[in-house]
Amino acid sequence: MRSTEVRAAIIAALQATLVGSRSRGSDVLAIHRHPSPPESVPSRTAMVSLLSAPTKSEHDTCDLFDVTYQVTVYYPAGPDTEDRIAADAEQLYKPLWRLHEELAGMVSSEPGSPSVEESLGMLTLRLDVAVQYRLDAALI
Repeated sequence: MRSTEVRAAIIAALQATLVGSRSRGSDVLAIHRHPSPPESVPSRTAMVSLLSAPTKSEHDTCDLFDVTYQVTVYYPAGPDTEDRIAADAEQLYKPLWRLHEELAGMVSSEPGSPSVEESLGMLTLRLDVAVQYRLDAALI
């Protein structure tokens, strides 16, 4: 496994969870792929950023690595935005916590406590996800 695969798995979990069977027709989740936050969002927009570079784990094995990504979901201000953020935070926790159960090579995944911030007329939900994975044997 590579750290890029970890990021892809987090994005897939976001898309599957936040745009799922219980979504309304107006629900949209765009993935923002630029390195800087968007200046404005017409609908929910998520960004997955590398928070800490992959480092060798402190366990006695040469193939175990740790990486942390930050999931940020941007919301346009509106009357139901806070309720939407609370619902999204609840829905995201379990799939991110169980991510390692679905992917070979991923040893553990631990979402941190979510936080909410307001800036530039947007609300943001931030959640760090720490992952431990086994580096592909060909890379060692």
